[in-house]
Amino acid sequence: MPQNHSSGLLAYEKFVAGQAASDQFSGTILVAQAGRPVLSRSYGMADKALGIPNGPGTIFGLASLGKIFTGIAACQLAAEGRLNFYATLGTYLDGFPADTAGTVTVDQMFTHTSGMGNYQSSPLWQQQAKTWTTPEQEFADTMAAITQSPLLFTPGTAYGYSNSGYYTLGAIVAQVSGMAFGDYVRAHIFGPAGMTSTNYYTSAQERSNPRVAHAYGPRQPDGSRADLTTAPGQIVDTGGGAGAGGGSSSAPDLLRLALALGDGTLMNAAYAKVATHGKYPLSPSDLSDQPPSQNIMSGYGFEERTVGSHRIFGHGGAAPLPGGIATDLSIYADLNWVAVLLSNYYVNTVPYLQLEDQAITGQRSRS
Repeated sequence: MPQNHSSGLLAYEKFVAGQAASDQFSGTILVAQAGRPVLSRSYGMADKALGIPNGPGTIFGLASLGKIFTGIAACQLAAEGRLNFYATLGTYLDGFPADTAGTVTVDQMFTHTSGMGNYQSSPLWQQQAKTWTTPEQEFADTMAAITQSPLLFTPGTAYGYSNSGYYTLGAIVAQVSGMAFGDYVRAHIFGPAGMTSTNYYTSAQERSNPRVAHAYGPRQPDGSRADLTTAPGQIVDTGGGAGAGGGSSSAPDLLRLALALGDGTLMNAAYAKVATHGKYPLSPSDLSDQPPSQNIMSGYGFEERTVGSHRIFGHGGAAPLPGGIATDLSIYADLNWVAVLLSNYYVNTVPYLQLEDQAITGQRSRS
């Protein structure tokens, strides 16, 4: 452990261990410098029923952390001259109302300024999602929910976090590339980056693969937590992949992704900069999963924040209701550090990120 960071990393490790000891955290943390892990710890159980503990190679659901794959895919296609960030949605996809197709741009969907909402709030979609058997069903039902929803505000005039916008971006990647979104990401991101444990797993694969951590719900008064992976009536993962997020990965694989972003494996340096730099400034209230009062900007699948003079980019993910997922990837580019947090409990990641920031930058997050 580097001497000038040791006390901060020990404080972070002590905090996470304390949370795990009181059953408030279950998962893996990884902190690496220059591609070499200097802190790697796992706590809790991947499968309580079978007694399988979480380990450094355990695979966790990513939730919205998976939006970074959408940004990388789009920037790869833009680098090839096949995608224009300032073109309208209707340039690439049919089926949207004229006011949406002709005004919403790719850039606005990426920065959450499109006015599009969240398809998960549709009661019909929630019911359909429990009955899917194929990726084609999932795609058709979700795009129907999105195209039938009106804009919430005039595009470009406000910020509103939108999973519908990112799902649509995934559909654009599929249309432009001629490949299903998940197939494109597997071939052009997971494969080249060496992310051998990362995939869009089906619900059946999540239940049967002993390396995949089961998601657990909130702690009950008797101390138990429901296994959401095996509980009836859950949304079905069809394994097709989606631009709004999802997929599953391990901490070492996310480190590999960070390194592949920096060394030209996934795209040239100019487009890596386009992918990872913030575009639209946010207020502290816009992102509740980031340390307060930071300089935060939304970008193309990534969010960028500043601690002191240091730039950090990445994305988090969570499923607070019914619970079971909390994730974060933070890349401290100018310092050559990477931090990963993956949990199969829902937790508030802010105190974890504050301790990461302090350990790596030597500066406290502003509050």
